[in-house]
Parts: sequence; C-alpha cells; structure tokens
Amino acid sequence: DLWVDEAISVLCATGEDLRENVARQISELPFWPAVLWSWFRFGSSHAWLRALPAAFGGASLWLLWRLARRRWGADAGAATLLFGGSSAFLVYYAQEGRCYSLFLFLALVSLAALWRLVERGWGAWGTQAAYAAAHVCGLYTHYFAFPFLGAAFLGGLAYPEVRARWGRWLLLHAAIVLAFLPWLPSMRHSLQIAGRYDRFSASADAGRDLAAPAVVFAVGKTLIPTAGRPHFVPETVLFGGGL
Repeated sequence: DLWVDEAISVLCATGEDLRENVARQISELPFWPAVLWSWFRFGSSHAWLRALPAAFGGASLWLLWRLARRRWGADAGAATLLFGGSSAFLVYYAQEGRCYSLFLFLALVSLAALWRLVERGWGAWGTQAAYAAAHVCGLYTHYFAFPFLGAAFLGGLAYPEVRARWGRWLLLHAAIVLAFLPWLPSMRHSLQIAGRYDRFSASADAGRDLAAPAVVFAVGKTLIPTAGRPHFVPETVLFGGGL
C-alpha cells in the first residue's frame, strides 16, 4: 500500500496536467513527478514505483564509494560503502516512493562535479554544466536543495582553486538560483491553495517554518514546539552545525 505522500506523488505524475497537479501540493516540486511520469511509461505497480528510488539509492551508494575512494583511498571507500549500505535512514528512504533518494543522488553528483573542478581546473565546461544541472534539478526536487546549495557554495570557497575564480563561482550559483525563478508563481499558487500564504506572511510562523529544517539538518528530527514562538537563534546555530 501507498502512504499519503507517496499517493500524492503518484497522483501528480499520472494526472492530466502535471504542472497544475504539482502546484496544488505544498509538499511537491515538479522534477520527481516528471521522473515518475517517465518511469510509469514502463510499469505501474507499487513494486515498480519503489524500484525507482531503490535505483537512485544504489547509485548514491556507488557515488559515495567512488568519492571517498578517490579522495581518501580504497580503505576509506570501503568504509564509506559499509556505513552507507547499513544506514537505516538511507535504506528506508531508498524504498519509499518519494523524492529523497533522488535528491541524495543529485547532491552527490554535484559534489563529484565540484571535486572534478578542483582537480582538473575550470576549463572543463562539461563538468560545470553537470554541477549546475545537478543543483537545478535538486532545486526542483526538494526545498532542502536551497540550504544545500548554500553549503556547496561556501564549501567550494575552502579550496584555493575555487577562490582563485570566485567571480565565476558566484556567477555559476547565481545562474542556478535564477533557473528556479520560473517556478515561483506556481509555488506561490500552491501556498495559496494550501491556505498557508497568510501564515508565511506572519513573522512568528515564518520563523518556525525556517527553523524546522535547521533542526532536521542538525539532529535528524523536528523539535519545533507546536505553539509559541520558536527558539530561532539556537536552532539556526544547530543548522550551521548540521551543514
């Protein structure tokens, strides 16, 4: 059986108007339903649905192994593969018919492209395109792609090879953010349909909605109080620690 968020993804992917279907859901962005739409051309069972995130989960494990092996050696690659393959978090979400394993895969693709830029220099336009494409697809997959993009931008500046081309690095990330602008009207529409547009206009509620991802990134679960103003400052500190 499908649980409610999986069912929403399936409905968005199989309806008559994918863009309108996604715009009606506050929790959906269009890339995962579009991938599902293509996937469902070849099958439609629940097992077939979950085979797709499982494939992205497996590809993510391969990328984790490859990145660790290339950066720190064969032993580090083997250890990373062991810990990744035994991660209950990864195993669980690699079986769920949602976008999470796809988002992980895209994040790792962007990291692999960043490392190649550091190793081989900025002359590789294909690598820059792969880095940008992975991030743009990530932005259209899950809202957590925005803080991840910020972390990638700042993390890249830790390398002298990137700092030497900081202007190009900045322009690359500006182009990535601009690529998301066409979806902003649909995102606003989804907020209005969900009845949450006024809520986002209120400072206390907006602070709570911004603080929730901070805690999730830092400690893996939401500790936001259900009532009252959130403890925004310490949660933001946790967010930085999580990044």
